[in-house]
Amino acid sequence: MVSQNISAIGDNYLGVYENVVAVYTDFYQAFSDILSKMGTWLAPGKDGNTVKLNVDALKSEIRSLVNKYNQVTKNTILFPSQTGSGVTTATKAEAEQWIKELNLPGSCLKASGSGYVVLVDTGPLNKMVSDLNGIGSGSALELDNAKYQAWQAGFKAQEENLKNDITDSDAKI
Repeated sequence: MVSQNISAIGDNYLGVYENVVAVYTDFYQAFSDILSKMGTWLAPGKDGNTVKLNVDALKSEIRSLVNKYNQVTKNTILFPSQTGSGVTTATKAEAEQWIKELNLPGSCLKASGSGYVVLVDTGPLNKMVSDLNGIGSGSALELDNAKYQAWQAGFKAQEENLKNDITDSDAKI
């Protein structure tokens, strides 16, 4: 009896982490698809000391990804694992426990129907959009190399935060 209970706990724990890794992998793949377009949004400036960035297109793509993963759907829920039809929810206490376990911010807790779910942390993407808002807008915003490199460093730091979320979850399996 005790061994069955321990086995059930282990299966549930492992199942949640497998789901977390699967959802974050899909999320990061969608983000990677955005990164793959970056070359089309960059162009040399007029004098070789500047870079033109299509800020509007980049912001639009990131916002679309944020909007997708802020929706409660079977493909965006980290906890509880989704099976069957419809969205499965948990109690607030269970969801909060998994937020702590996954080291996620409280903003990842979402009410759904009569229960709660845990969604992907889109905070790094929101920071990217905020940083883009800080440098300007337009389809060909011209930045000097220093300003571009400073923005790019911040962008890459947020990208690392996204990678770390996946790596941390994967390591716990």
